[in-house]
Amino acid sequence: MRNPSLIRCAGAIGTSLFSLCALAQQPQVYLTASTAANEALIPPSPPQDIQSLTLNTMPALLAGATLNSSNSVHTGGYGNSRASGAIGSVGVRAFAYEPYGYDEFGHEILLGGVAATAQAQFTERIPITHPTLPIATVVTVTLTFTITGSRTIPDQGDFGAFSTYGGAQASLGDGVGLATSPTWVSAGPANAGKTITLNLSTLIGRTLEVTCVLLGSASVNSSAVTLRSVECDYVGRASLSSSTAGVRFISQNGYNFGACPGDLNGDQQVDDADFVVFVVGYNILDCADPAMPAGCPADLNGDRVVDDADFVGFVTAYNNLLCP
Repeated sequence: MRNPSLIRCAGAIGTSLFSLCALAQQPQVYLTASTAANEALIPPSPPQDIQSLTLNTMPALLAGATLNSSNSVHTGGYGNSRASGAIGSVGVRAFAYEPYGYDEFGHEILLGGVAATAQAQFTERIPITHPTLPIATVVTVTLTFTITGSRTIPDQGDFGAFSTYGGAQASLGDGVGLATSPTWVSAGPANAGKTITLNLSTLIGRTLEVTCVLLGSASVNSSAVTLRSVECDYVGRASLSSSTAGVRFISQNGYNFGACPGDLNGDQQVDDADFVVFVVGYNILDCADPAMPAGCPADLNGDRVVDDADFVGFVTAYNNLLCP
């Protein structure tokens, strides 16, 4: 019961997300979360809940936000969706549950279903700089958009009575050239996410524009037999690197896109200065906390909290000291 009309910018599997969502013309974070619970035999159904949020000013772009939507019916069906994001990282979660619609004699007593969809997208501009190389030096830049998470497997069943879906896309441009990935679809049996990689030949002194989109949905109706609830939960994080050593990718809003985990101040090494920044974030924990440093730099895995998982990644980088 996947319903593409539940949310703006959500389309059929295989359709380009970028063809449905106009690319931002300025740095922004765009979030949508939607749920619908409809039952025809036991009226009335509650209205569809659609939430959307656009961040385009500081410090909101770096601090990020989380958007939630939920809906339910009195027979027990319910759904919730969550979209979160900041410059550099996005996350989506969709959950749906619906009771079985037939009694023990095979009589239909309930007709309806629940669907939830979440989408998170960011666009940012990043000047390409180098401490010694002159302007217009040719470099190759690589965008890596790493997606982790899971969803209910199989992705659909019971003749379409339940389904889950995860999708993503990324683009990398500099005003002259543009690289856009195909739409990634989390088709079974793969369940561990995806790494999207884009390469662009460009020049020192140009400004990159990076856009990353992540989408997740879950739906189930009263005809489903094998599953009563389904879920999709993914996180995506973007980084930039170059074949030329020393290229820096500090965005116009101050986010460090450099593909060097643990380099929290953008100086191309992971040392005691980065450790101080990490400890501050680790003690605060929640990226949404107003006390958290802008951009939540210690959140190395992009899940919007600074916890032991980030500490493990930081220690590895700290021991290596110099960025690759």
